[in-house]
Amino acid sequence: MRPIGLLVFMGCVCASWGQEVDSTDTYLDRQVTVERAYQPIIQDAGKISLTPQRVEVKIERNELVYPLTSTPLYVNENFNRLPAITTKFNPPTPTQGYLQGAVGHANSDFKFGYRMKENKSITLDVYAAHEGQWGRKALANSSLGMNFTKKTSALDIYFNVGGKNVFFTRYGRYYDGANGLTVDKVSQMHPSDKQLIWDASANIGIKSGSGSDFKYMIQTGYEAYIIPQTVTEHAIKTRGMFEWSSNDHAVGAQVSVQNSMYSADTLHITDSSLFHSRHAFRIEPYYEFSHKKVSLHVGVNLDFNIGRGQLLSNIENLAFAPSPNVHFEYRIVPEWFALYMKAEGRLSSGMLQGFMDKNPYRSISRGALTSHTSQYNPIDATLGFIIKPADCLFINLYGGYTWINDDAIFLAPSVAELQKDPYTYIDYRYSDWQRWQVGLECTYHYQDIIHIALNGHYYHWINTGIEGKGLDIPLDTYDRPAWDASLNVRANINSKWAVYTNNQFIGGSKVLTYTTDNNGNITFDTTKKKAFIDLSLGVEYAFNKWLGFYFELNNYINRKNDIYYGYQTQGINGVIGVEWKF
Repeated sequence: MRPIGLLVFMGCVCASWGQEVDSTDTYLDRQVTVERAYQPIIQDAGKISLTPQRVEVKIERNELVYPLTSTPLYVNENFNRLPAITTKFNPPTPTQGYLQGAVGHANSDFKFGYRMKENKSITLDVYAAHEGQWGRKALANSSLGMNFTKKTSALDIYFNVGGKNVFFTRYGRYYDGANGLTVDKVSQMHPSDKQLIWDASANIGIKSGSGSDFKYMIQTGYEAYIIPQTVTEHAIKTRGMFEWSSNDHAVGAQVSVQNSMYSADTLHITDSSLFHSRHAFRIEPYYEFSHKKVSLHVGVNLDFNIGRGQLLSNIENLAFAPSPNVHFEYRIVPEWFALYMKAEGRLSSGMLQGFMDKNPYRSISRGALTSHTSQYNPIDATLGFIIKPADCLFINLYGGYTWINDDAIFLAPSVAELQKDPYTYIDYRYSDWQRWQVGLECTYHYQDIIHIALNGHYYHWINTGIEGKGLDIPLDTYDRPAWDASLNVRANINSKWAVYTNNQFIGGSKVLTYTTDNNGNITFDTTKKKAFIDLSLGVEYAFNKWLGFYFELNNYINRKNDIYYGYQTQGINGVIGVEWKF
């Protein structure tokens, strides 16, 4: 988490407890706000984000915020993040566009956003983005898109279209233990290890205007998730929201329908029956109450999947999975002390895209979708306290419990297996888990000079069963670190210069490896993945109110951090870049 993003978050919470916003501030109506550019990262399958819900102030104004990135393909905190600028320029007049570019050793970064049209009834934004690291450990993410909104007296009509392209290498297949990678250049890799993924989507929707007791939103769209020479996932996604409110009370429902179909490349996938259509339905009726010190949301998620089921049904391809959606907040002392609780759950759709988000390095063409199943979280509960003893200090202390069914664990080929079979990739099985956790979030700022953000979590994992498909896999906490933490500091030296440091720490974890003998028998072994430590430094210079420069140095201790077994991040690296608002 970048320091500016945490500062903005803290500011929202603080504002909700007493700070007033000047409604006459029209300058912010058109300012481009860039907290920090999105960084393509790959997520550890076991790290589940638990961010408690907080009350935010509702500001009735139209902010000019460009969506410079699309939904990230990878969500793992473990991948070496690419740098981006966080300078806070203050142009004297409203801006319409934003341009950022940076280059470095094996790294590149580009962001562009422009509001082509804006009046009382129409807004039209376009954006483009590219972030990548190259070489043997390549990961490049490029995107572009358009957002359109038409406002009428009764409702808003909106439309968006976008596309993404992701390129990465499965360099872990050339891992040789302590010797690192056995290839020196990308050209030495097998063509199948240079992976492309295309993603294109379009959505159209309507939503009610402000000022009515009855609110609604209806949206539908299509998304194509394409893995060349393998499979295309076609998804039709529709969702809606309906709510009626009166005074302090509100009743409503959220509904979503997702239909996924597959078309396999028959030249490379001989058994197209591996790809089963999936249909996911959800409805959440709810009741809300908010008055003075109390806020309450009581709902229930009713999830129903067709395709790879057997959760609470006896039918193989049918799943019914209810879960709660309850949030409660009691502001004991509204200015500085609040208690909150939540109990949530969900059933995932089991789509290929979501499965690739967890680990893109697994095999796709060999046994691709024989068992990619829906993950079910019957309960995800949190109890916490928010403390604000002073305007400059914010503390969030919480604990929680999570029950997870059918979460993937990854089986890495051992060095011996890689030497034996040159076409071996990461395999997977499913396991059931329970997790207890405690967490702390703390932010501090002194005027606009120094900003500090500290986060830490401790996890206690319990593996309650592994779907081994006849294989004797010992129960253990594979891929699940026991703790993680981050420390981010920013100092604004003067109106021109700023320095910052972002530091991330993730505890080590156990890794399950496998080896296959000549008779096809599989043996398992356990190795360890050391703690992940990522330290970065940055400096920013505002040349004027429109133009700025920055430099960032990542992993400056040159640590060999593991993403998965055989997959390590870049060593020391950096970029130099420029930001221009116009």
